[in-house]
Amino acid sequence: MDKQDADFYDQILKACSTKRPSELDSLLARQDEIVLQAVAEAGDADMAKYILDRKSAVIDPEQSLLGAAAMHNNTAIFRYILERTPSLLTKQKTGLQAFEGGVDIWKVILQLNHSLVNWEFGHSGNTVGFAVQRGDPSLLDFFLSEGADVEHSHVAYKPVLPFAKDIGASQEVIDLLLKYGATMKKSIWDED
Repeated sequence: MDKQDADFYDQILKACSTKRPSELDSLLARQDEIVLQAVAEAGDADMAKYILDRKSAVIDPEQSLLGAAAMHNNTAIFRYILERTPSLLTKQKTGLQAFEGGVDIWKVILQLNHSLVNWEFGHSGNTVGFAVQRGDPSLLDFFLSEGADVEHSHVAYKPVLPFAKDIGASQEVIDLLLKYGATMKKSIWDED
């Protein structure tokens, strides 16, 4: 970010933290994408409502702000957007964006729809598989403690324990998988 963009970004942060919609509105006319990032970092649900209610040059501003809120771990805005636009809750893009925020963002998702603890992202894997792939023991433990199905969890349809060992996952990740009953079966479809 160059100095001009950084100065502009600071102006947006100030307008959001002091809750001045008229000042924010003049800034929005210059650069909507930067505004969405700043609000996610320093704003609250009231500011998110204001931005989403105005006409935006950004295509799909709710999804953009949702991703920015996840990245900045702003659970208030993340929850507000999902409650405002419930159809976003089950969009795969939302799930993938949530991994940027970690456990607190995923808590919001599971509070709104607990069955997403086993969310499948096609051939890429599911929630447990993504946590293993990212090497994130806190997120992995969260999913498993929330009842994720470790035996049918996968990355590219490879069971998570063999996958974790193949990629050299940390011992903490391996131990969590074993603690919750993962096995070295060759396929997620194997019964034994």
